[in-house]
Amino acid sequence: MNKINPALIALFYIFCAMPARGADAGKPEPGGSQSSQIQRTLSEMEAAFGGVIPWLGGLYDPASGGFFESLSLKRNLEEESYGPDIQSTHMAITMIRDAGKLDRLPASIKAGFVKYFQSRQDAETGFFSDPDYPGMKNDRRTMGRALSFSTGTLRMFNAKPLYPLPGKTAASVPDHLASPEAFSAWLDQRPWHHAWTALDNLQSQAELILMQEPGLRDALIDAALRNVTARQDAEIGLIGGGDELVRLSGAFKLALFCKAVKRPLPGADALRNRALAWFHKNQGTDRIFYIRNVVDLLNDTIRETQKEISPGELNMVLKAALAELGRYRRKDGGFSSFPDKYYICPNDLYLKERRTSRAGPQGDVNGTKMAWGLRGTLYKMAGAKAPKMDAPLNLGK
Repeated sequence: MNKINPALIALFYIFCAMPARGADAGKPEPGGSQSSQIQRTLSEMEAAFGGVIPWLGGLYDPASGGFFESLSLKRNLEEESYGPDIQSTHMAITMIRDAGKLDRLPASIKAGFVKYFQSRQDAETGFFSDPDYPGMKNDRRTMGRALSFSTGTLRMFNAKPLYPLPGKTAASVPDHLASPEAFSAWLDQRPWHHAWTALDNLQSQAELILMQEPGLRDALIDAALRNVTARQDAEIGLIGGGDELVRLSGAFKLALFCKAVKRPLPGADALRNRALAWFHKNQGTDRIFYIRNVVDLLNDTIRETQKEISPGELNMVLKAALAELGRYRRKDGGFSSFPDKYYICPNDLYLKERRTSRAGPQGDVNGTKMAWGLRGTLYKMAGAKAPKMDAPLNLGK
C-alpha cells in the first residue's frame, strides 16, 4: 500500500479545522481569543487619544476662565473674532475631570471656572448665555443646553448659581412649559421629518423640566412620553423621519431624556436590535456624532433590557468604532465633528448657516467630546474602566 504524504495529512486537518464561510461571524480571528482581541482593540483606541489633553490645555482662556471651541478661534485666525463659549467650557472641564486632572488644578483656576459660569447667568430669567453669542438667547434648544451645561459644571465644584433658576418662580417658567398642553403643542411643532433634531429638542428641555415643581414636572414628562410614543414604530422602535442614522440618533436622544427624568425607554428591546443590526451592515458615517450615538444607544438598551451581546459582537462594535475614530482624528490632538469639513460652531450656533473655518483641518471641542464619550462607553461595554491620562495639561500654553 502506498504511503500517504504527511503534508497532505496536515493539510487535511487544517482544512477540517477551518470554519465554514458564513458560519464564522463573531468568532475569534487568527491570533487569539475574543478577549485578547478586545484588549488589543482597546489599546489601539487608547493610543488615538494621546494628544487630547495637551490640545485641551491650549484652548484655555485665562482672562475669562473659559475654553475656546478650536485652536483657530483661540489664535484669532478666522475672519472675525470669537470668544470662549459655555458648551466648549463645560465639555473641556468634563474631559479634564475624566482624565483625572481636575483635582490637581490650582484653586485659583477652579475658582475661575466657577466665575465663568456664574457671570453668565441672567439675574431676571435665571438662564445662562455668553455675551459674545447673543444669538443663543433666541433658541430654546441652545438655552436649554446652556442651562444644563452651566448647572452641571457648577455642581462639579459644589458651587451654586448666583440667582434663582428658571421655574423657581412662577414668572420664570417658560411659556412652552407652562402646562402639559403647551408642551405638547410645542413638541408638535418640532421637525419630526428629522428625528434626531426633533428628539434633540426634547432632550434639551430635560434639565429645565426637572426644575419645575413636582406636579408640573411629572405632568410635563407624561405629556412628552405620550407625544413621542404615539409617533413610535412599535416593531422597530424608531420615531420620526430621516435615514437610519438620523433615526437611531433620535432614539439615542430619547434614551438620554428618559435617563434624565428616570423613566423607562419606550421600545428598548426593538431599539437594541436595531442598533446592533446597524453594525452588521455598517457603511460608515459622515459625522462623528453618529457613531457615538449608535454605540451609546446600544449600550443603554443593553442595560435597559438586560440582554448582553456576544463577545464577537462586542469586538465587531469596537473595531467599527476604532475605524471611525481614525477618520476624525486630527494632527493637533483633537477630533473634528466631520471627516472632511471644518466649521465654526460655538454653543452649536450657526448650524443652519454653516461658517467654514479658514484654518483647515483641526479638532473642535464638540467633536472631541463625542470621541471622548465614545471611548468611555466602549470601555464600559468591555467591562473595563477608562484609564486616566498621563499627558500634561499645561493650561493656556
